Amino acid sequence: MLKGLGDLGNIMKLQKEMKRMQKELKRNETEGSSSDGLISIVVNGEFECKKVSVNNDILQQSNASKLEKSIQEAFTNAVLENKKITESKMRELTGGMDLGALGNMFS
Repeated sequence: MLKGLGDLGNIMKLQKEMKRMQKELKRNETEGSSSDGLISIVVNGEFECKKVSVNNDILQQSNASKLEKSIQEAFTNAVLENKKITESKMRELTGGMDLGALGNMFS
């Protein structure tokens, strides 16, 4: 805590930690896969697609609909994993404190 500032000092410290965490989360990468294991996608903390891996089995099947569904599922799973990590780090930082609308800041 910053001496002499009381709660304001705590808020300033929390704000600094949140900015540090935002930078850390932006660098974080999570992977999601389709349930059939044919597609794997990596996204970063800003939900940008960084890598797509396609199993050769799906290419040999030449089923565009199945490929599209697998890509969508893998991307969704990667984003959901990313959100779980973000929420966990926010709870860790705030000690479970309810921040109301601020809690959705990273979602």
